[in-house]
Amino acid sequence: MSGAVPTVAVDGELQKLLDEALARHGVVGASLAVLRDGKVAAAASGMLNVDSGVRVRPESPFQIGSISKLFTATLAMQLVEEGRLDLDAPVRRYLPDFALADAAAASRITTRQLLNHSSGMEGDFFPQDDPWGASADSYVRKMALLPQLHDVGAYMCYCNSGFVLAGRVIEVLAGKPWQQLVMERICTPLGMRQAFADPREALRYLSAVGHMADPASPSRLSVSPLTYLPLSMAAAGSVLSMSAADLLRFVAAHLRGGVSEAGRRVLSEASTAAMRASQMRLPALRAGFDRMGLGWFIGKLADEEIVGHDGACAGQFAYTLSVPRHDFAYALLTNSPSAAMADELRSTLLRPIGVTAQDPPPQPPPDWTPLRYVGTYENLAARLLIAGRPGGLALKIVPRQPGLVQHQQAELVPHSPDCFDILSDNPMLQGRVTFVGETDGRAQFAAVGVRMARRVS
Repeated sequence: MSGAVPTVAVDGELQKLLDEALARHGVVGASLAVLRDGKVAAAASGMLNVDSGVRVRPESPFQIGSISKLFTATLAMQLVEEGRLDLDAPVRRYLPDFALADAAAASRITTRQLLNHSSGMEGDFFPQDDPWGASADSYVRKMALLPQLHDVGAYMCYCNSGFVLAGRVIEVLAGKPWQQLVMERICTPLGMRQAFADPREALRYLSAVGHMADPASPSRLSVSPLTYLPLSMAAAGSVLSMSAADLLRFVAAHLRGGVSEAGRRVLSEASTAAMRASQMRLPALRAGFDRMGLGWFIGKLADEEIVGHDGACAGQFAYTLSVPRHDFAYALLTNSPSAAMADELRSTLLRPIGVTAQDPPPQPPPDWTPLRYVGTYENLAARLLIAGRPGGLALKIVPRQPGLVQHQQAELVPHSPDCFDILSDNPMLQGRVTFVGETDGRAQFAAVGVRMARRVS
């Protein structure tokens, strides 16, 4: 990719596309930026806040949620280049007091396993910030009783706690808070002028707020009662905010091999390639993604390599995807549930470069037994109840942490061996359930998307 500085302009065709998609899917507000042929086109539509009625502008920052993990992985690779971090050394080399309920696991886990989600730790650990202030150090100390979900390195299982731990390693080695490091080492050098990592900075910008279904009227969207997830989880994705064009500047720097649009290097070409190299297989094909790199999801669509990541945080939802061979990428930021709109826009945006955004057709096994799958599976966030039904399975999700997940039900239809499509009217419950591991002919884990639960009965 060339080092030329791409121009950013509101594009009429892109604006029409976003306006129509927003109206069709009932999304409150969105900002979209697309990189193609060395130029960035932008569009914005809808409202930042349904109560104030303020309109979204292309420069409006949104929370990017778990896409922040890409920034954490980039910081880690910077420290690797500086000779301060060995990805394959135990985390305890840098945090001697790091502890988990499983002492043996705590002694073995490496930073690489944190960045590729294979540590085996329970991932959806959301302790409240301390009343005297949020810190990753305090979060990590609270992990002392955190159990293992699976053996270290055995599977890829999405792990928020692992990225907070990686963020703390980075803080200790660099001697500064993650929020300061991400601005000094990434956002400022890349010219990301509408980005901030401290929520107190939000008043400087016309920032989006999240929206969720109103409990009293599910068809109505209202401002999310939660503004941010615990701030101690910043390295996993609880606070970093930016415009769609700024997020695209970060993604484009990775496509260039670690160089900003003005020619400033933030990471070596070797390190950006290492981040996109396959580390672990996903439990199931996920929107074309089937492998995990260091932070990045990796896959293929129409034989083209794709890399990307999604994010969700307090009623805001973010999406980015790139096709390296075509120097193509986009960033979509929204402030209400938007999965269906994101899928539609993904297909539309990829079509001009000849990439079809479709998963392979189902290949259900000719014979399968419900007994292999039926049972109860648990992780910290939820209990999954799997029952048999004619032609498939039934899924019921029961929350174990109030406010983290909702009671949900769906039908499961065979897609391929040990993999079932989710049939649900709930836009927050889509995708597939995959069963992995086996003991006495029974699956040991159920993965909803990339989050796993262990069989308990």
